[in-house]
Amino acid sequence: EQATNVTDLSYFHVNYMLKQIKKNKNLTDEIRLAKTFTHAQNTYGAESYIHGFSGYALELLISYYKTFLNFIKEIIRIDPKKAKLVIDPEKFYKNSQEALTQINSSKIISPIILIDPTYKERNASSSLSEETLYKFQNACRSFLKNPSKDAFRKKSVMEEFRNKKPVILTIKTNKQAGDIAGTKSKKFTTFLLSRLKKEFEIRKEGFEYDENENIAKFYLLLGKKKPNTIRGPPVTSPYNLTQFKKAHPKAIIKGNYAYVTLKHNLTFKKWFENFKKADKKIIRDMDITELMSN
Repeated sequence: EQATNVTDLSYFHVNYMLKQIKKNKNLTDEIRLAKTFTHAQNTYGAESYIHGFSGYALELLISYYKTFLNFIKEIIRIDPKKAKLVIDPEKFYKNSQEALTQINSSKIISPIILIDPTYKERNASSSLSEETLYKFQNACRSFLKNPSKDAFRKKSVMEEFRNKKPVILTIKTNKQAGDIAGTKSKKFTTFLLSRLKKEFEIRKEGFEYDENENIAKFYLLLGKKKPNTIRGPPVTSPYNLTQFKKAHPKAIIKGNYAYVTLKHNLTFKKWFENFKKADKKIIRDMDITELMSN
C-alpha cells in the first residue's frame, strides 16, 4: 500500500518471497523447476510478443500451490471460456467477484487473475494471454502423461517443424530490439495470417524472435484450401455489381445476388509475390523493412 507506483514494488516483492521461502524450505527449488519448464515451453516472459508468465507471477503461483507438480496439475483444469481463475493469496477480497469489480478492467483481461499480495490493486499475471495459457496447458498435459527431463530443455520453434518442410519467413523491423521490435513483428504476422487464410489452410504456425539479431522467424505448415463460394453485392447495386464482376469474371447471378466460386490454386511463392506487391504500403506502415521467404 505504501508504493504509489507498481514500478516501486520490487522491494516489497522480494521481502514477501523471502518470507514465503522461510515457510517452505523447498520453495526455491520448486520455483526454479517452474521457471525452467516454462522457459523451455516458450511461455516465459511478460513481453507483448510472448504474453507469458512473468518471473514474479511464477514465484507467487508456486508459493500458492506449494510445488511445481501441484501447480501444473491445477493449471490444466482452468477453462477461461467458462470462468477466469482468481487467486488471492492474502485474501484481500471477500470473493472472486469482488476482486473482479475492484480491479481496473484493463488489468483483468488475462485468464488468470493473480492478486499481488503486496499491492491488492495489481494483477500479477496480467501479461498472460489465453493463447499462451492453452499452449502451456498442452505442455503440462504432455509432461504429466510422459515425464521427461527433455521437457525442461529449451528448444527452438524450428525443432517443432523439423522434417516437415515448413514455409519460413524472416521478418525485420526498424524498431528498437527487444519488446518493441518483437511485438511489431508478432503483430505483423497476425495481419499476414488474415491474408494468407484466404488462399491456404493454416495447419500449424510458430513465431520466434531473436533479440540479439533483432530478427523474427515465422514458421508455417500450409495445406490446399478447398474451393468456396462467396456472395457478392445485390443486383440493386449496379456500381458494386459491376466492380464485383470485374474482379470475378465468372460470377453468376442467383436470386438477387451475385455469387462466385473461388478456387485456390496459387503456390505459396506466387501468393507471397502478390502479397508483397498488393500490400506494400501496409507492410511499410507496419515498420517492416525486410520480409523474406525460404
